[in-house]
Amino acid sequence: LLCCMYVGAARWWLFAGLFLRINSFCFIPPHAGLAVRSLRSCSLRQAQHVKGLERCKRILMATDSEGVAETPDAAMPYPLWDAHCHVHLSGQTEAISKLQEDVNLSLMGTRTADWKDIISLSSSYPDRILPSFGLHPWWAHENQGNWEDELAALLASHPHACVGEIGLDKQWVPPECVEVQYEAQMEVFKKQLDLATRLKRPVSLHCVAAYGDMSDALRLASDLPPAIYMHSFGGKAGMLNSFVKMKNYGDRFYFGFSAAINLRSPKTSDVIKLVPDKRLLIESDLEDPSEVRPCLARMLHVIAESKGWTLEQAAAQTSSNARAFLRS
Repeated sequence: LLCCMYVGAARWWLFAGLFLRINSFCFIPPHAGLAVRSLRSCSLRQAQHVKGLERCKRILMATDSEGVAETPDAAMPYPLWDAHCHVHLSGQTEAISKLQEDVNLSLMGTRTADWKDIISLSSSYPDRILPSFGLHPWWAHENQGNWEDELAALLASHPHACVGEIGLDKQWVPPECVEVQYEAQMEVFKKQLDLATRLKRPVSLHCVAAYGDMSDALRLASDLPPAIYMHSFGGKAGMLNSFVKMKNYGDRFYFGFSAAINLRSPKTSDVIKLVPDKRLLIESDLEDPSEVRPCLARMLHVIAESKGWTLEQAAAQTSSNARAFLRS
């Protein structure tokens, strides 16, 4: 009887703790940009959890670093460049078609299954939608078949494509696993980084709680890709400076910020101030095309305020930087 009472009490406290963590936003993973459709391997319960994260994310997008609610003008009159998004996962072709009329989109692959959707959209709108192909660290442990040859062939047939989204994530535990699959992540990351280097393609990097390992991998490499994009950069000022000042490679780094991810930190504005003007990018990191513009507009306000720019200047500079990154 005492054992039963103990187990029952333990379950109650576990549920209460989980509830409090969710409501204090401590349970939101660092990369919430990939929504339910991209998590096809999840159970229904996991998918419902991610839907909840998307609702939390929308609340966060409307809250500035001081905790003051704001609603930015989604009808921004300036053309923008979303340097990192996953709208191809939504399947909303009509909405994406409308969005690309005034927002350039850099689509980021997550695994082999979604590469064909990126090819289709980028082929339909070659002047507005730019393709990237890669294996995201969340799925690095999965059997992706002969992905290395497939990725190399795709990059050869798409000479302007980037390699992404690739990287390291020490916090993501796959739903079917009991721990972070970090060894698999590192192996897949290094293979893709080497491929991008050999083919001289820009890369978009995902990094969560692994900046030390990421920095070591880049710093110790014999060569690196021509441009390196730290997407939704969550590192501190010191880490930013270490990248910018990295011997032989410092001028290759770009840093992007998204409302969905970066505005959870009150230090984001201070970090943005330190980013070299010509290395600053803006992104949504979202799947839903209807959320992209308000997310970009919100982030544009923060960047303009941090840099002392007008909104028009911020839009022009980040768009120019995106073009420079892609031409590298």
